[in-house]
Amino acid sequence: MKNLLLLSVFVLLATAALAQTRMGGSSLRLTFRLGRVVLISGDTLDGPVAVQFGPDLLFLARPDGSVRTLIPAAIAACAVQQEMATTSTGAIVATDPNQVRLFRGLPYYPDRNGKQPEMALFEQLGGGPVLLLRRPRLAQRTVAYVPLPLTVGSGLFSVPVGGNSRGLPPPSAPRYISLPELRDDFFLIRASDELAPLRPGLKELLLAFPALASQLRAYAQEHRLSAVSARELTELVGYANSLSAIGAP
Repeated sequence: MKNLLLLSVFVLLATAALAQTRMGGSSLRLTFRLGRVVLISGDTLDGPVAVQFGPDLLFLARPDGSVRTLIPAAIAACAVQQEMATTSTGAIVATDPNQVRLFRGLPYYPDRNGKQPEMALFEQLGGGPVLLLRRPRLAQRTVAYVPLPLTVGSGLFSVPVGGNSRGLPPPSAPRYISLPELRDDFFLIRASDELAPLRPGLKELLLAFPALASQLRAYAQEHRLSAVSARELTELVGYANSLSAIGAP
């Protein structure tokens, strides 16, 4: 009965996220069957979790069927597993069941001119003295398409209506539609420093580690890493951390 109750609450979290996406909201919500949340107070809570970006909130299903809402400032860390994705038909499917992901609440300046930081949720990729962080977001991608020409019946000399002397319909003007697309924003943070945005690409990564640029470039060339994906960035930042550890007194 307890497991059934938790599963019901989890389904509510997932379907709410799907409905919000379909309504065109800018929020992005990731849902997970397993989660462990460590609060700033030191308390640890377990249960299904939904992590929302924009506005940033964490929803935790409780054993009694309720859902607890947590703001980033209250969260020290949240480890999750068994992400549940929703398809376009509304079906809930599981992704890699063994992948464990870590989210943290950290101060963030969304507007670089702002005087006060906001607390926001970030996914930590790897570890080390320099942390690589990620924030997913929904963006709109414009796609062009050419509608199929319509011909109805035949005109004079059996030429299709709307066609030319060769029987071919006139070219259709392209049309455009906007489709939602999941994108990642990356950041680096060192000790107590502020979050620094990191654009994907080897050039940007080398600028972030000037003292290790030559070694990182050689490693990237040897392993054919272009530093454009989360996996490649995680590997290169991890390598930079290992070099720093070797060079430390």
